[in-house]
Amino acid sequence: MSRKYKGKNRLDEILLPSQTSILIKVDVKEINYIQKIMECYENLAIVVPLDPKKGRLLIHTTNNLIEDVVDILKSLPVKIEIKR
Repeated sequence: MSRKYKGKNRLDEILLPSQTSILIKVDVKEINYIQKIMECYENLAIVVPLDPKKGRLLIHTTNNLIEDVVDILKSLPVKIEIKR
């Protein structure tokens, strides 16, 4: 039987220098909506549910696209708390 991985779980250690992440908090009912919107913008960002029960999502993008991602998030008709 294999043992469970007990790593540091530190995202900043696996990101490349040109990559960045945005931590956001949304209503749990809006998680799928946020994921689908970001999927529509191909190669812009990747959405990772950190704690779906609390509505916490991590959005991976590159440094030169972060402002575009933030603008898209702010334009959506849902309440989004951005915690860069």
